[in-house]
Amino acid sequence: MIQISSFIFNFDIFIKRLIKISLTISIICGIVQLLNYMFVGDDANFFERIVWHDFYEETDNIDNLFLGSSHVYCNIDPSLLDELNGQNNFNLSTGSQNFMGSYYALKEAVKRHNISYVYLEMYYDVSTGKEGVFKDPANLYRSWYNTDNMEPSLNKLDYMLTAFEKENYLETFLPFIRCREKLFDIGYIDARLRHKKEQNYLEFTCLRTGENNEITEYRDKGYSYSTENIETQDLCWAKNKVLNRSPLTEDAKLYLEKIIEFCLENKIEIILFSSPIYELQLISVDNYDDYVTEINEIADKYDVPYLDFNLCKEEDFPIQNTDNFRDIGHLNHQGAQMFTKYFWKTIDKKDKSSFCKSYKEKLNSSKRKVYGLIYLDDGKKRKYEIATNRESEMEYQVKFSPESNIPAIIIKDYSKEKVFEMESNDHGIFEITVKLPECQDVFQVLKIEY
Repeated sequence: MIQISSFIFNFDIFIKRLIKISLTISIICGIVQLLNYMFVGDDANFFERIVWHDFYEETDNIDNLFLGSSHVYCNIDPSLLDELNGQNNFNLSTGSQNFMGSYYALKEAVKRHNISYVYLEMYYDVSTGKEGVFKDPANLYRSWYNTDNMEPSLNKLDYMLTAFEKENYLETFLPFIRCREKLFDIGYIDARLRHKKEQNYLEFTCLRTGENNEITEYRDKGYSYSTENIETQDLCWAKNKVLNRSPLTEDAKLYLEKIIEFCLENKIEIILFSSPIYELQLISVDNYDDYVTEINEIADKYDVPYLDFNLCKEEDFPIQNTDNFRDIGHLNHQGAQMFTKYFWKTIDKKDKSSFCKSYKEKLNSSKRKVYGLIYLDDGKKRKYEIATNRESEMEYQVKFSPESNIPAIIIKDYSKEKVFEMESNDHGIFEITVKLPECQDVFQVLKIEY
């Protein structure tokens, strides 16, 4: 009897301690949730909050999963794809999503759905240079976009422990710590709380209207609808990157192969693709073909398809018109409808006949055109280069005016030379006139306000 009574007594103590521990953990979690609610805004990651909520609310099986950065959620319309292929398509893409983010998003999706196809977007900028070093402090926000909005799970825990160094654990597991300088800023707290009472926040929706009544709206299944267009100031683009042979970082290559291997092990078909970018940005990238070559080598290694829609012949896929883009890197709704249809037509028919073998070949096969200006700035001088799809087949005249009501002056007269310099603080309106050397007829005039 004494032993039984002692056991009951000890068990009673154990239960009481367990209850106290559980209550303590619950209170701490409640305080953390309250602090996150008070301090952490979704100004930067409002789209990610909605798309992850949309994903967890999806009750129908997802057949085709699209992964990648904003080049997916701006350019692929899943609802249109539903009509085209009769399946359920979903964009689980997030802003600047790198291959590590895609890997953990894929694992999250496979837990809940019987995925048949994965379409992984190959945006070069998130897998090369400093952006391709996933744990670089400047890139942490890319993972926070996901970890802040994923539901608790072992997959999420693994993601958090893998994506961040130990010194970043505190602000990863306790997001309000990122706002520590605002802890006593009553105005900031009030603005956050008022924002979280707004209809868009409460209903997981987003509708934004610009100065010219253009709209950007979250639509179902991870699609960002937009009626925006490229503006003239967008056509002056800072030089992007120099991509050398084997430009993929070690992080990018590791997780790209992990994604492919995960799909093959789980008998999921995977297709790699690159969304169309306005030519000005890609021309600013030195040796883009080196990136295409390396992706092709990895695709060949695993015997999976890779389709770079930036290599499509202009006559087959005439997307390179500013009316189809919301900005230099992303399509608007008109462009997304055009691309989504062409994307599925290409996938469905398995037809790569319209693809050039290289980006250089694609440029030379297109009609002669100037897309804008690329520049490098050293703080004193700004070196401009006219962005064109030809090396030497055109002549250019450049005029400049500091204001629209001031007559323009010629700063570079007709010649094949594409480079000129200005002071770094000079801003105004450029007018580029283009003609062929063998005739005097002007075939393009491009005005750029900058």
